[in-house]
Amino acid sequence: MSFLFKFKRKKNKEDDSSRPRTSTQNITKVEEPEPTTPAVTWQVAVPATEIGQDDSLQVSLDGTFDIVQQFELSPASEPTAASSLADAAKSSATLIRQKASSKSLEEACEVSGKLLAIVKDISEVTDLLSPLRAASALMIRGIDAIKNVLANTTAWSDLCDDLIPHVSQMEKWGTQLEGKVDGANRSCLESLKQYLEIAAEIVQEAAEYGIQRNSAVGNLKRAATSQTEKEEIIRQRQRVKNAWQAVIAAMTMDVLQGVDRIERHLRESELSMSLTSSWIPKTVYGIKVDVCEEGTRKEILAVIREWAEDLHTERQIFWLNDAAGTGKSTVAATVAKEWQNRSMLAGRFFFSPNDVAERTTDNFCLMVAEDIVVNQPAISGLVRQAIKATPRDHFSFVQQFEKLIIDPLRKYAGAHAVCIVIDALDNCDDRQERKQLLQSLKQFLPSVKSLKVFLTSRPFQDISDELKECPLVYGEAVQLFDAQKPGYHDIAIYVNKKLESNPKVSDLDRRTITERSGGLFLYAATICRMLENEHRRHIPALLKSLTTREPHNILERQMDELYISVLKYACIGNNADAALMDVLSIVVIAFQPVSINTIRAYLPGNDQVDDIIHDLGAVLKSGGADQPIKVLHPTFREFLLSRKETVGSFSVETRTSHMKLAHGCMKHMEQSLRYNILGIEGLGCLPLFKEGFVGLDQRLQKTVSPATNYAIAFWVHHVECSEPSRPLWDVVLNFLGGKLLNWIEVMSWKGSLVSCIDSLSRLRIQAKKIWSEGQDILTKDDLLVIREAHQFVVQHQWFITESPLQVYSVALFFTPPRSPIFRHYRALHYSQQPKIIAPYATEWGSHILLGSHIGTVNDLVFSSDGNRLMSSGSTRVPSAEGYELLLWNTETGALVRTLFKGHEIESYTFSLDGQYLAFSVRILVSSVVPVKSQVQVHFSSNGELINLPSPIEGEITNGKGIPHCFSATHPHISSVLYGRIDLHNLETRQLIRGTDFKNTPTNRLVFSSNGKKMASISTDADGAQVAIWDWDISQLIATIPTKRNPTGAVFSADGARLAVSLTDRADAWEARKSVQVWSVSTKIGLTKTIEIPEPYQRTTLFSPFGTYLALYSKAVHVWNCESKGCIFNQPGQYEYATFSSAEDRLATFATDLSSGTWTVGVWSLPSGEALASIIPDYMTKGAYKFALSADWAKLVTVTAGNQLQIYNLQEVDHSIIPRKVKNTRLYTQVTKIGTLIASMESTSATKEIQLWNLTTGKELGSNFQIDSDMESDSHLSFSPNGRLIAANMVNRKADGQCISRVYIWNIRTNKLQGNPLDITTCVSRPLIFSPDSKLLAAYTEAPSTTQPGSYVSLYVWNVHSRELVWQCSYEKRHLGLYSALLVFSPDSSQILAFDGVHLSITHLSSNTRIIGNKKSFSYDDGSFSPTQALVALVGIYGRGTDGVLEIWRVGESLEHVETIWRGKVGIYPFRFSNGGQYLAYGRLFWEIGTSIQPYTGVAPPDSFDRSTTQPYSFFTYKDGWIHSEFPPAPLLPVPSHFRGEFLRSPWFSCGNCVIMPWSNQGPLAIDCSPYLAQLRAGTQQKQIQ
Repeated sequence: MSFLFKFKRKKNKEDDSSRPRTSTQNITKVEEPEPTTPAVTWQVAVPATEIGQDDSLQVSLDGTFDIVQQFELSPASEPTAASSLADAAKSSATLIRQKASSKSLEEACEVSGKLLAIVKDISEVTDLLSPLRAASALMIRGIDAIKNVLANTTAWSDLCDDLIPHVSQMEKWGTQLEGKVDGANRSCLESLKQYLEIAAEIVQEAAEYGIQRNSAVGNLKRAATSQTEKEEIIRQRQRVKNAWQAVIAAMTMDVLQGVDRIERHLRESELSMSLTSSWIPKTVYGIKVDVCEEGTRKEILAVIREWAEDLHTERQIFWLNDAAGTGKSTVAATVAKEWQNRSMLAGRFFFSPNDVAERTTDNFCLMVAEDIVVNQPAISGLVRQAIKATPRDHFSFVQQFEKLIIDPLRKYAGAHAVCIVIDALDNCDDRQERKQLLQSLKQFLPSVKSLKVFLTSRPFQDISDELKECPLVYGEAVQLFDAQKPGYHDIAIYVNKKLESNPKVSDLDRRTITERSGGLFLYAATICRMLENEHRRHIPALLKSLTTREPHNILERQMDELYISVLKYACIGNNADAALMDVLSIVVIAFQPVSINTIRAYLPGNDQVDDIIHDLGAVLKSGGADQPIKVLHPTFREFLLSRKETVGSFSVETRTSHMKLAHGCMKHMEQSLRYNILGIEGLGCLPLFKEGFVGLDQRLQKTVSPATNYAIAFWVHHVECSEPSRPLWDVVLNFLGGKLLNWIEVMSWKGSLVSCIDSLSRLRIQAKKIWSEGQDILTKDDLLVIREAHQFVVQHQWFITESPLQVYSVALFFTPPRSPIFRHYRALHYSQQPKIIAPYATEWGSHILLGSHIGTVNDLVFSSDGNRLMSSGSTRVPSAEGYELLLWNTETGALVRTLFKGHEIESYTFSLDGQYLAFSVRILVSSVVPVKSQVQVHFSSNGELINLPSPIEGEITNGKGIPHCFSATHPHISSVLYGRIDLHNLETRQLIRGTDFKNTPTNRLVFSSNGKKMASISTDADGAQVAIWDWDISQLIATIPTKRNPTGAVFSADGARLAVSLTDRADAWEARKSVQVWSVSTKIGLTKTIEIPEPYQRTTLFSPFGTYLALYSKAVHVWNCESKGCIFNQPGQYEYATFSSAEDRLATFATDLSSGTWTVGVWSLPSGEALASIIPDYMTKGAYKFALSADWAKLVTVTAGNQLQIYNLQEVDHSIIPRKVKNTRLYTQVTKIGTLIASMESTSATKEIQLWNLTTGKELGSNFQIDSDMESDSHLSFSPNGRLIAANMVNRKADGQCISRVYIWNIRTNKLQGNPLDITTCVSRPLIFSPDSKLLAAYTEAPSTTQPGSYVSLYVWNVHSRELVWQCSYEKRHLGLYSALLVFSPDSSQILAFDGVHLSITHLSSNTRIIGNKKSFSYDDGSFSPTQALVALVGIYGRGTDGVLEIWRVGESLEHVETIWRGKVGIYPFRFSNGGQYLAYGRLFWEIGTSIQPYTGVAPPDSFDRSTTQPYSFFTYKDGWIHSEFPPAPLLPVPSHFRGEFLRSPWFSCGNCVIMPWSNQGPLAIDCSPYLAQLRAGTQQKQIQ
């Protein structure tokens, strides 16, 4: 609790500059006027701890101040004085109400003083909205009070009348902004505040004038100052007008409806980022702006020319500022054209409210630079190089300005100055962008004396603040319009020139128009455009109305009346008003200019669009039916959107207009979008890739109209800006239910799928917001539809991006069948989908499912703001692309970029501001040994690589990557290499400095969060040391030598402490470990040594403020760094822990190794008390990796198949029941009754086998129960006759003995056939039935009791009698070889076996055995030829993927014949053809004859292709796609969330089917027959052609 004290100076003190002295808080100045003379008061917010026991403030006032008010501040109001000001405003209401009807001048002056004080106090607070709303409401009452005493003073009373509608509108806007104030709306509030200050000052001045008028002295002065009074009123009117225009510019629909933020988002999104400058409208060069008529503007043009040609002036900026409609843009276009003809023009930029790109500085530097290339050929090469080296998205505006404009122009060596023209800067929406541009001009222009800038704008306050006192500025006093001396001469020339050929306009009419313009060019130009229309039927009536109307003394009202006339004359027919407003609303609301044809498409019932646009030619410009329509002057847009009291029925209501346009966009898309929108023939369900598609852009341009282009890009944004209503959302839901896939297709063809994902994410957020606010608009089912539409695109984004038409095929196929939105689509596009057998998930969860990694996910790293996530993964098999690093957008779920694929990735991190990311990679110089390391730096926004001129790379000397770290306070990255610490500036891309230090291998480098300290860990033969550096001055400040091995270091956030992890032996996992905590703030010293209780300590973690230090692995320990003891100790197997941002809580993730379940604990600090978990069980079920964002708002988990999932922890659904996690293994085999699939599924409690017949598509049963004490490690096998299934399981006893148990079931009866067979073993090995289904072979392995190695046994049983037919045992000495091989001969009389050492064939009837030559590799697969004369074997070197394919001859001995292939082995079909003429291994075929030769036919051998008893599959897997080999082509994509599991678990192909496990749910069988048939038909058609 705090207290607020107000102090007021005593009247007997003359010095009012002193303040009460206090040591507590900053003092805020408050104006608290007394009835006549304002008195200064001061307020101080003081914490309760500093209040004495008698509740009096202990502060010295030295007799100068009195305490005038004391009241408590609640915790919510302590941070700001806004609430007290709002209360003060409200408390003044009573006084104002009492005085409002009074005619006392003194009381009126008191009211005005109170108003002025309240408004000025607002500038002292940060929360402007509440006091502004209160002040607006009171201002109206105050104005009424003043008017009562000024009733007989027309001029001042009229001025006050003008204020009332403005202030009333501002009060309404304050209500609309409630709850929406953020950085984007702050400028709106500032504009409102500035207007209220001016209004309050005018009211007070009016009251003071009244007092003077009624006094005797005032009467004498009045006669002498009447002229002065008139000038003052004119000046005040201009102030009001300028301030109101600034308010209008800030408070148009862009701000009120959040459109400004939406447009900014559009500019930053992939849709805009993917576009080059060719997309930016060339109207930014002012090429369509009219120039001055000959003979006009002579004086001002002469002044500008003189300034431009003066090479000695230091005033490099000519600022032409004047009211709207005075002709500033015309002057700018005139001088730009003139300077271009004289080679004096450098570049131009004409701001305009018509287009997103024209009302922001995002493209300013690029467009000006490209204009310099055209206008200044001498330096065009330099500019082109700068453009190439300075991508917009990677550099700040200031950097772009310097590199693209200033640096090249510094090389300009012409004889005269060059000029940049910047027109209508006030049309730039963002106040901060305007300020940034002006400050860049002031910063850089003095360094380029030959460069001048001609700038025009309205006199907005923020622009004036930057330019008025600047010595670089010229032209402040130059005005195009003077209300006291209107310039009729130029306007007369203009009017005569424009209307001289119009016979219906007389000389008198032209003179009248000139006089009525009041010297305002905009007025005259608008009338001329009205009269120039040759089809105008109402010219006489129009002239009469214009020439008979009394001119108004306020230009704003004069233009309003003219605009109303324009609109009224455009009304034709009975329904013209409604039709007119529908057209106008689209023109002014659209995010980009639209054409007549586009408006027609959105208003199909409006047949007057052409006539309306034609009749509005005075205010709109259209070059044809397909050309964008542009508003000629921003005042017309402001007129329609903001002045309802004047516009009346012509007012455009923004939310309603957005709703109509959203409705029009969706209805149009329902008509224009369709399947295969490009009309590509002969596709069927085959994939068509965007890459390499010839003529894609031309086909898109031909088939996708501008109306469709606009609708697909902006329909969601218009929904966002609309007033929520059930009818609108009905249209949204209908669109998602009927045209979602068509929309996704066209967005993918256009390369905008990321924008599609972003739009659906925003729609999802909007729907959640409406639901959470309790509005009876959307149901839970509606939210589910929107959520699943978003999830659908996120889940399948990678292959839809590659092949858009897969949205109708594989994307639907892998979508839960019960999804409410996709049932209809499944039925509609059934022919494009493969056939499936799969018991997969029936619905998606509420979280966002991202893609997956090919291999195991190693780490997850959030950016500081939680909007980006890096995930690293690696495959089990070493390869050149065995590691990958992915970057995700956690808000939308979109994959931003695959950052890297290669041999190994290390040390990945984000910069603290989240702008950059970096990681160290190993570069494979040879196929085996990585000898180089490289640090790559990328932008976090889009993942693009930053190319540093001096790459961070070098040889690896310590077995690890290059240590590197971001600075916490600057855009710098440091790296350690070759005994140097190098610092790179990421903005300039330059190496700033390199610092030499002890020339020893540096293992680790770490910065403090404040960027001022750095620690480096170095080791050599003599020991190790931790060096601490002051990085600001590159000076070594301390070294910490140690005989123990330092394995890591981490600073506390404030840089005051450093924790160093130490171990007794380098790289010794079980060595004794400890952590030393050092004070490194002012004096270096050891403060704490923590001995690690267990050897497996993994991570050292400081809390955000450095108060606590946590260590976790087999337990979690937390120490208070300011005390000596451990405050928290919790046993368990901890994989992850993190502190909350306020360091009052600790979250831990512990696993139960026996059950595989996770326990998430949340602990209070420092008490260690267990709190309620913020993460329910369903989020962690089945996961093996976790990461929390810094604010604990997002959780990322990795589940089976390496699937990444993002949960919003602010929307936890505690009603969800965690699903059972099953460990699933698949087995498949061709039998006489069809292809059978077995799924071995195990949980912590049960184990069972489920069977399917792929040929019939039916489930055979699931009652094959297994003893609960058996482990999940298993092998299954079907008998060839399809009647039996055998399983080999392992039971590990408590005494260490292992039993392998073989079960045999009858498939038809679902019963166990006989008792299980028990064998002593240590591991389960494969089972195999003989071809006649009468024998069963097993291979087991048990530890050897006599020597190192294991004892290997081979068994063959008679299935029916259970008799042991044959047994053989060996000592297995080669421990590195784990492959086992058992293959029966076709007649079941022989068995080929490989036990890791011996390759042999045994004749079972005679029990004779032949042994083959020893080889240096193990055998993984084998096949007898039909005649049993040959054996083909697949051999593997060690544990890698390199292998061979060998042919052996079977006779009296087993002889090696030939090695026919070397390469990468895999899980491929492998066998001889039925006749033995061919051998197949995956996609490779050989002809078997007198010699063995590769098969070169274009079609598969008939003996394989037409086999019905043993169908062969011609499918392989590559880069995420299942490929056909005959003909060779990609056939079917594997979704990204499934690829990891696809590679991790065995997948099988049989005939035209692919069988694989899916998310621990069971087998997934895909019948690709339709795909393969169409592919072959298409190939044959091409061959015929």
